[in-house]
Amino acid sequence: MNKVVLSPSETQAITLACGKAKCTLTALVNSIMILADVERALSTLYADAKMQDSRSQSQPSQTLSTLVEENWHKSEVWLVPANPVDMRRFVWPQAQVLHGPTTTSGGLVNLLVQSYHSMDVIRKCISFEGGKIHRSWYDNPTFFWDHMVKDTQVILKACGKQLPHAYHQSVVMSETLVSTLDNSAAASLPNIPGIVSSSLGNLERLGVYIDFSPLAQKSKVGTDAEPPFLIQNVGYSGRGHHSPITVGIVSEYNSHLVLTFMASKNNQTVEGWASFDQAVRDGFKQIIQGVLAKEATKAVKL
Repeated sequence: MNKVVLSPSETQAITLACGKAKCTLTALVNSIMILADVERALSTLYADAKMQDSRSQSQPSQTLSTLVEENWHKSEVWLVPANPVDMRRFVWPQAQVLHGPTTTSGGLVNLLVQSYHSMDVIRKCISFEGGKIHRSWYDNPTFFWDHMVKDTQVILKACGKQLPHAYHQSVVMSETLVSTLDNSAAASLPNIPGIVSSSLGNLERLGVYIDFSPLAQKSKVGTDAEPPFLIQNVGYSGRGHHSPITVGIVSEYNSHLVLTFMASKNNQTVEGWASFDQAVRDGFKQIIQGVLAKEATKAVKL
């Protein structure tokens, strides 16, 4: 499990970037994670292909590493195995509430919907030649904002348009499958490599941990009413040792944007995980630096 925690100023920069692009935080985070997933797959596949090429006793007309590059250019879509869709509004009203004795956890009222993302859009953001990955969107941010993020937002919006019968179908299917699954959370995840990203939003706004939030309890700090215990930061974890899925959960708490992502060591390489982790961190850093640079330019002009 790895965690990215942004400072309040960095969090504000991300919020500003989403506002200017008229996109949701979920669309932004998903876009970053999809590109990171692509980089991980390319680097891992190419390294494996080169190793197998070097072990080959014969001289094939086409090496495996060449095939990796060819398929990169030919591929049409990138699969996200599951996008959580909140179906809470379709359950009994008393069970829709987030707090109280009748609340229903998100895992019971979410659908997991696959999505397919255009490789033409992804190839605008990333180039791959000779085993080398280049992040083209760093040179031209419009590739990311006007293509990748917009495409992701359109897809997520379409995924969210699920009718009530989809929830009821999922309930029937779940009742049928439950006896065949073990009791780990990973058993409910798709057995396909890829990402699953979920955005919880602003936790204080949801009323979560407000009794322990330094931000929510700010007016009480230094007084007799100051809470005896405050939580400065949050993170999320889950067991996924049987699943090839990488799960990302993003939220905002105490003015900090927090992205926790986790995956099974049994289903990926150390190098692949390091590649994914670095690509995610670099993506956030690139966006934040772009926002801060623009704001600094505006301040100079004023």
